[in-house]
Amino acid sequence: MADTTDNSSLPLLMSITAAVVAVAAGGWFLLNKEPTTPLPTEVPGLMAPEMEAAPAEEASIDVDAELRKARLAAEAEILVLPTSRSALHYYGRALKGDPSNAVANAELEAMLAKVAETVRQYLEAEEYADAYEIAVLVARVRPEHMLVIETSTILDQQTETLVMLAIQRAQDGKDDEAAAALAEAQTLPGRNPAYFDAVRSSIDEIRSVREAAERDREQRATLAMDEARSAWISSVRNAIQSGNLIAPAGASARDLLAETNSWESDREILTNELLVAMTEAAQAHLADRELGAAEAMLDAIACLLYTSPS
Repeated sequence: MADTTDNSSLPLLMSITAAVVAVAAGGWFLLNKEPTTPLPTEVPGLMAPEMEAAPAEEASIDVDAELRKARLAAEAEILVLPTSRSALHYYGRALKGDPSNAVANAELEAMLAKVAETVRQYLEAEEYADAYEIAVLVARVRPEHMLVIETSTILDQQTETLVMLAIQRAQDGKDDEAAAALAEAQTLPGRNPAYFDAVRSSIDEIRSVREAAERDREQRATLAMDEARSAWISSVRNAIQSGNLIAPAGASARDLLAETNSWESDREILTNELLVAMTEAAQAHLADRELGAAEAMLDAIACLLYTSPS
């Protein structure tokens, strides 16, 4: 039998879910967003985990020398890692010395096209940590590059998918699956810990609402069962008091007592009460020489004794 929908909890569930969705839409640090304050050692988002402090007064950069280093690194396939010897690092230095250098910009874009293909392969293989590490480094030099945006988008989409799954599982009462989905989302790189605190708080609220609704349903079910039991007991006793012991069909105490339910202790008590009333009725029929009625009542008594649990 299907449970009656408990509408009392729906508004709160909907508001909780809406709040979490709203946070999900803006809960991440964009890959190309510049911080307004100095970054801590570890900060979510596609930005450098540790920013190197620039010298107070850096000597002028030899752009040509940096380009030569970049080309050598690129030829050696040292494109991004290790960071301090990579083509990306040297191209970045060259462009720091001459941001409008057409050759440096063109070569960097060509090199990043190869890097982007590697990042795409990492993303397709769900090797998110490797893709993120590269995208962080590229974002230092080209925060608007497509591989940076693509990595950010895919990580955000994957995070939102897992968070929405966690919320749905929490609403369905599958708390272990909800926790597993949220834990998986937290393993994705560059996530904002404060966001997950908010999600976890919302899931706790969903669980509380769900458990309260379940308790309310149980209480209402128990109340309905008690009312049905009381009504059945009253119907049997009213039939006995009215003398409707074996007739009319369907409304007699005997037929009412035969209804299927789980109230066996009450059935035993009512059966004894009915047997007493039937015995008295049989005796009255015999005294009045109503032999047919007496015989029918005695047969009913025998049948009731035979079918009643011992």
